Amino acid sequence: LPGIPLSLEVEEARRAYRAGSLVIDQVLLDVQQGRPIDTRSCQVLVKRNLESLLRNESAMLWLTRLKAQDRYTGLHCLSVSILAMGFGVHLGLSDEKVETLGIAGLLHDVGKMKIDPRILNKPGKLTPEEFEQIKLHPAFGFQALQNQPGIPPAAVQAAHAHHERLDSRGYPLGLDRYQIPFTTRIITIVDAFDAITSHRSYDDARPIQVAYDVLRSGGDKQFDEALVHEFIRWLGVFPVGTLVELHTGEVALVLEKHEKLHLRPKVVVLRDAHKQPCEARYLDLAQLTVDSEGVAYRISTGLPDGSHGLYMADPELQSILHPELLATLEPEREPAFD
Repeated sequence: LPGIPLSLEVEEARRAYRAGSLVIDQVLLDVQQGRPIDTRSCQVLVKRNLESLLRNESAMLWLTRLKAQDRYTGLHCLSVSILAMGFGVHLGLSDEKVETLGIAGLLHDVGKMKIDPRILNKPGKLTPEEFEQIKLHPAFGFQALQNQPGIPPAAVQAAHAHHERLDSRGYPLGLDRYQIPFTTRIITIVDAFDAITSHRSYDDARPIQVAYDVLRSGGDKQFDEALVHEFIRWLGVFPVGTLVELHTGEVALVLEKHEKLHLRPKVVVLRDAHKQPCEARYLDLAQLTVDSEGVAYRISTGLPDGSHGLYMADPELQSILHPELLATLEPEREPAFD
């Protein structure tokens, strides 16, 4: 990691992501209308995304941050698929198991297409009756997938059980920890993480640290504690595609993580110390980069999407991912810090 420079992978990752978003939209439409889904196109999309992740993980992880709220369900499914595969690679799983995670992530929420959209997209708090409706989506997903050829049983199970909890207080079946398989445990963690850090109809995106706190506090009650620990270790304190404040007060976007130095990613500065727009400036925090006082740059804190007018889904931020701009950060040199 990374196998090839981010600037070389970003265009292929973007093409793969766009193609994937069309596939998942079609899948959701087919489920909604009771048609069989095209499992072959799901498999092709998962393989293509995995190949990109293996070449340079940061490019695909970036794209999981670019969700428009009005297309939340589809892009959330795509993001969970990508994140679950990246995590599976980190865990050292076989390609076959990683691809199963990709299919499971892609299809975990298809049952939502059978929920009344007025409830699904309601801004604000759901009534207890409305929440009972939402809680039917895992069973609907199971019904939609169980008789489809070409879907791994672990993916069908994940659609059914991704809201189960290790303490038996989940839904729809109230399974206990011994009945919740490995693939489902991973999807449960990734699903929660992606939801908390995304803009949804009833909630703004929260900072990464808040999502990590939720996962940690649910360890061994809701989530598998060992997997939560590994997931956080893999994504890093400041994941790709998240906003951070530097010690100077400037606001930057994390472009690419460093394999070993998790607190020293590559970033691009987009707001000055007064939080005003400024010319984009690239910093590789693993190199010895210093401010005007000669102090080494460091990250002070993570920020939620939308801070200081910076939204991931904005064209302004997406243009940062232009290959020629990214190439200014390369080639890799030896880090100045151990």
